[in-house]
Amino acid sequence: MPNYSFTKYKTEKSKMKYSMKYEINLVSTQKIKKERINNLPEIINCVYIARDLTNEPANILTPNTYPKIIKDIIKANRLSIKYSELSASQLKKNGLNLIYNVGLKNNKSEAKLMILEYKGTSNKEPHILLGKGVTYDTGGLNLKDTYQSLNEGKADMAGSATIISFLLGYSKLKGKENIVVVVPLVENNIDSFTIKPGNVIKSYNGLTVEVTDTDSEGRLILADSLSYITDKYPKSPIIEFSTLTGQEEELSCKQFSVIMGTNNDKIKKRLIELGNYLNEELVEIPLLDKFEDKIKSDIADVKNYSSSCSADMIIAGMFLKKFITKNTNWTHIDIGGTAYYMNEINKLNSSESSGIGVRLLFDFFSL
Repeated sequence: MPNYSFTKYKTEKSKMKYSMKYEINLVSTQKIKKERINNLPEIINCVYIARDLTNEPANILTPNTYPKIIKDIIKANRLSIKYSELSASQLKKNGLNLIYNVGLKNNKSEAKLMILEYKGTSNKEPHILLGKGVTYDTGGLNLKDTYQSLNEGKADMAGSATIISFLLGYSKLKGKENIVVVVPLVENNIDSFTIKPGNVIKSYNGLTVEVTDTDSEGRLILADSLSYITDKYPKSPIIEFSTLTGQEEELSCKQFSVIMGTNNDKIKKRLIELGNYLNEELVEIPLLDKFEDKIKSDIADVKNYSSSCSADMIIAGMFLKKFITKNTNWTHIDIGGTAYYMNEINKLNSSESSGIGVRLLFDFFSL
């Protein structure tokens, strides 16, 4: 992997623009298929774009500017990607109240649901890629308690950067699968109108949610997104990337990402195999039904956080499971520890965003 640095805001450097063109010098002692070598520059380009997006400061990349950046890349590269979005008012009108309310700011929501559709040559149902798009996370009124957590708040949209950057390259390389990317966009900020602990909100699928922790906002916006996806694409498999829990880093020490899900043994096995091959290891954590009691609310159907259980990754998974159907093929990948500051673990990475998951998706959706 070539050296990478984010120099856009270095005054002595030339101005950086989002580009799908980089100079790549490949050196390998292994025999690699010609097609893979031909595609490698584009794959690396997409890893760079994911890093660039995640490294953007939160005053530049917002729920309002993020869509424009993506639309400009699509237009500049003449990609066959259909872009659409649900605005804040449309979210509210259609009952995606969890996303709408997380995005509240100054009594007005800036939330959006961004949708990118690519049609390949396949006749199969589209694969759905879902990515968490929190452009800055303060933790809300449950304010994050460390300097590092606040400093890394801009990286809470890394899951969205992974899936969007992959789709940009997959389209450019004319991949055969049909793929739909879904990204809920919000900023989890603090003011007098933001969600308060104890609030009850009705979700897209009708379940009422007691918000017991405003810093567990990612699972709120993903919950509405999952319900929306299973409504619109009931037969499609879903793969989701998100910086969902701080516990992922505590468990993994940045050595691996966590994978879990339902009705997805084949997909899960393949992703784990590819992760081992690409040095982007995935470790499975089980979704155990006995944890369901931990997310029962006294005043609503479900709560988004349990103060009585420290297994928050499983709690988050069990919460999200409430918003899919019994037969939904759903794979969740938590990159809470591996999305950022991976340079001490992997010397090929920069000191900020890792762009993790992009190469994994290219190998999973073989061209």
